[in-house]
Amino acid sequence: MGKDFLTPVIIQWFYHWLSQLQAPLQLQPGGKRVQPFNGELSSGDIKRMTDDLRTGFLLFCNLAPNLAADYLNKLKEHPYRDNAIRELLKFRGTLAQAAPKELAELTAEYLFPKEDDEEDDYEGPFADAFRHVDLSFVPASPAQGPFHELLVNAPQYALPLIRRIVDRAIEFRTKGQDYGKDVMVIVYPDGREVPFPWHR
Repeated sequence: MGKDFLTPVIIQWFYHWLSQLQAPLQLQPGGKRVQPFNGELSSGDIKRMTDDLRTGFLLFCNLAPNLAADYLNKLKEHPYRDNAIRELLKFRGTLAQAAPKELAELTAEYLFPKEDDEEDDYEGPFADAFRHVDLSFVPASPAQGPFHELLVNAPQYALPLIRRIVDRAIEFRTKGQDYGKDVMVIVYPDGREVPFPWHR
């Protein structure tokens, strides 16, 4: 269960092999891709090996937080970035313990449209606040995505992320209008009044 002295060493090797297998996805000088293992393995074999190594690494990456953070940062440069992140968010292992800041940032990058896409957010019959990538978290459940794990392990990163998501959804649905009278006011015992707009 990862409590022995060998697992931290094995995790470093998992990470090393993952890096070797994923490096060929990047084009090398001259426009060629390097074939791992001298091309002796089929693409199916390489995919299965990559999946197994990734699973092992994610299960115990809390033993190597620096490698976990590095892994998440490198995913931003992945040639099939959105697909890679979507797969990662389905199975995160111990990433919320190992690299919560990087996991929250990657989740936000996946969910929120890029600046040059924002102009089209409110247009068309199928417009969506999150470009429909939020469908990766259906059906709604605390187990979907990294949110619950981040709240438990690193609320300082989880709460701002969740607030950004809620704000984004409200802004999209209301098209930036003022909430007017659609507000619920919570009165605290010390007399403070805190408004929660768009309570409908």
